[in-house]
Amino acid sequence: MWTFAPMLALLSVSKQLRAGPSTPLPPESANGVWTQPPQQCPSSKQVDGPLLGNGNVGVTFCVSNGGSQLDMYLSNNAFWYFSDDNIPGRPDSNASFTMGIGGVSFVLSKGKDSAPSFGFTQDIKHAEISWVAKFSNGSAGKCQIIGNWTNERSGDKMALTPFPSSAGPSSPTFIWNNTGDVSKDGWRYANGTVDYETGVVRLDYHRIEAAGCGEECTQITSSGCICHFQGELSQQCVLTMPDTGSWTKNGNDKKESALIAVVGLVQDGDVATIYTNVTNIGDEAVEIAMNTWAFNNSNGIAQAGVKQGTAWASRSAMGPDQHVTAMITSSIMSHTGENTISDGKAWLNYTLAKSSRQVSLHTLKIQQGQRGVTYENETSRLSVVTTLLEDSLSQRPHVDKLQHLITTSSEFWTEFWAKSWLSLPSRPALEQYWFRSQYILASSNREGYTAPGLWGSWLTSDTPAWHGDYTLNYNFQAPYYGVFSSNHVELLEPYFEAVLAFAKRQGGIDAAGYNCSCNTGVGDMPCVVHMPGHIAPGGRVNHGDMGQHTDASFAALHFVNYYKYTLNKTFAKQVSYPLLKAVASWWTCWLVKNSTGNGNYVYNDATDCTREQCARTGNDLNPAIAITYIKFIFTHLIELSEERVITPPTNELNKWIDINDNLAPIPTGVEKNSGESVLLCEEDPYYWQKGDNPLQFYALYPGEQIGLSSTSSLLNAARNTVLLMDSWDQGNAFCETFPAAVRAALAPEMILSQLTDIIERQMPPNGYLVQNGGGIETAGSTIAINEMLLQSWEGFLRFFPVWPLNESASFVGLRAVGAHLVSAAVDGKTKTFSNISILSEMGSKCTILNPFASGNTGLKVIANGQTIPTTTVSIRGQDGLFQWNTSVGETYNVVPA
Repeated sequence: MWTFAPMLALLSVSKQLRAGPSTPLPPESANGVWTQPPQQCPSSKQVDGPLLGNGNVGVTFCVSNGGSQLDMYLSNNAFWYFSDDNIPGRPDSNASFTMGIGGVSFVLSKGKDSAPSFGFTQDIKHAEISWVAKFSNGSAGKCQIIGNWTNERSGDKMALTPFPSSAGPSSPTFIWNNTGDVSKDGWRYANGTVDYETGVVRLDYHRIEAAGCGEECTQITSSGCICHFQGELSQQCVLTMPDTGSWTKNGNDKKESALIAVVGLVQDGDVATIYTNVTNIGDEAVEIAMNTWAFNNSNGIAQAGVKQGTAWASRSAMGPDQHVTAMITSSIMSHTGENTISDGKAWLNYTLAKSSRQVSLHTLKIQQGQRGVTYENETSRLSVVTTLLEDSLSQRPHVDKLQHLITTSSEFWTEFWAKSWLSLPSRPALEQYWFRSQYILASSNREGYTAPGLWGSWLTSDTPAWHGDYTLNYNFQAPYYGVFSSNHVELLEPYFEAVLAFAKRQGGIDAAGYNCSCNTGVGDMPCVVHMPGHIAPGGRVNHGDMGQHTDASFAALHFVNYYKYTLNKTFAKQVSYPLLKAVASWWTCWLVKNSTGNGNYVYNDATDCTREQCARTGNDLNPAIAITYIKFIFTHLIELSEERVITPPTNELNKWIDINDNLAPIPTGVEKNSGESVLLCEEDPYYWQKGDNPLQFYALYPGEQIGLSSTSSLLNAARNTVLLMDSWDQGNAFCETFPAAVRAALAPEMILSQLTDIIERQMPPNGYLVQNGGGIETAGSTIAINEMLLQSWEGFLRFFPVWPLNESASFVGLRAVGAHLVSAAVDGKTKTFSNISILSEMGSKCTILNPFASGNTGLKVIANGQTIPTTTVSIRGQDGLFQWNTSVGETYNVVPA
């Protein structure tokens, strides 16, 4: 017997099971709300429907068949069509690609009524989706109130406050006063719209329940009876407003009834379970036909059936390099309906009586075959399907187990949201984007699972754009730009695994193709590594090398930053160093040493492509992306050696130092129309195109070579570049433009205005911001918001360096270089800082730029009630920095002296 308490309003299942204190964030405003069906579903790119995910399985919803069918799509990060990556030339037609699996569809009907209308809520705090399906039965409702022109209310009459007198057609909406009498039928007017040209007024009525007043809520006051909304159930009156006199009812009244449901996702070993708790809050029974299905085409074989009252559907991805099979099952607790199979789909049909509830469980499990070994025949494939079905049935959670799994999931999200948060009261769109982006990343990345491809964990077709693969010249790295400062470095584990798998299996072979090779690497890493532009899980080459020799370096940047932000020496020695050393060996081989006279020389990247296939410019000399990545990686390796974290061979260390000291400079020049000094994409040939993909921005981020501590000439060139390129809305540079603008310290109001505009126009309610060139990468510009509030990449902390100080803002738990967790607030009225605290994770020295210096005020550092001694130091030419020694786990508060 199902034991959950009755569901009220859109009460989630997990709320009844959630244990322990709950973080107050994210705010309710960060949830997604849909009053209309999603439009981009199914899609070969982003979806705009509500999202669930646990880093392994993704769930999203569409509405189809003229609005009568609710489709729940299921996908898995590890479900790919794996092609043979040993074909010479790696043609695009031979690429591996992510695949959809299938899903569960709900067909709802109530007598002869028309199709229901659907609404959705994406609750990111609890990682649940709620949906509402409304029906109209055409019977007479309780919309019998006739308004008058007075400010009195009695009987069947109600007052309107404010009264719509002089407003014109451009003022379409006003709110009626929500106080007054409520009749026993439980309906209350709430708000409405008026069309002043036609005189038609529409009043929305919502069913309520009374609390504290018995059966009838007679009056609403601040201290008296309170009436609570119960879901989205509503009806509508259409009234006509005459020139004078009273209003009269116009049109048919239709009382609506509805289903409400809460959907969540839990994981138990290798089986994911999606639970759907559906409640009928209407006055009549609803027929529900639920079918379980899988995509069926030449890419994969689909089957469906019913066993032990459970519907199931399977799909086998029949790639020539490795077979993968998925199994979906659907069951209904206390099911007494009919089971049928038709059109390759397994149906479960039942009736949901009024005021009743039913829970359905849907499981997803996949099995990857041995690499290089395909199914011998159809019998062997069917054997895998049978085993998956039996395992899925036996692993389906019982009630107590499901309750435990829901609690575990709830605990994960509570801990996740407690790690960091921010409050931007004057910038709600940015706040929404920040929280929703954290949700998308945590929903598609978890330790132990396959990294998501371009489109995250939400696949609704078999034709994903760009194969949905791991694109190493930007797209695969970009989603994770903000995870360091957002204090969610744990989300990088699947990314690291994918990059290392390729480097170990194929990186040396790829380098040898360019005549770069050596003898022995560190551990199982080749001694030299090169990477193409596209890879796939398991260390697979996906398709053509695009001529950009920076892809391995780009992939390695997150390994560098992981150490900088965590100071995890074990990671540096055992994980990142073998890869970084191999990448450095590539550049040691590839760079050309050219004499500049008088015994001087320069290292040039003489043969490279800034853009894919050297588009627009042909062969490029010293691309900015190459110069800055080399500088970043070589500097890090030298610093690790100086800190005795690693002990590289002396000859290699000396070579790194020599290259670092004599590398070609960041390309700069003059923009010909303005005559201004700017950053260039490459030293030669000259190329500048306003509004184009601004690849020179990479020198600021993620190349991390330009910022507030740079020389005035270089910083000025960077600012000119961002302004003159005007690539804010380029369509494939969202995560390039805004971090660069922040590092260049452009006017904060300009950055905020541009960022807000794009978010408001291009972010659907699920937070999956839409750009032309890629998918979940758009979550990466959270780094721009973080660094407007706090910067640490220079080796010291800057508080609110690119934030308008007349706007209040606060943050808690942002991670800084040196493994410090930082919190602070600024008061927009007084333009003063407060609540500055720094938690030291690893006991490293902490260095800050005095946030109180504008008023010639000193600072004090306090820990455990004691003032901590500080010294004054200079870093990167920035004088007057305050530095002190920290202890592991100690919190330090910074206050004015």
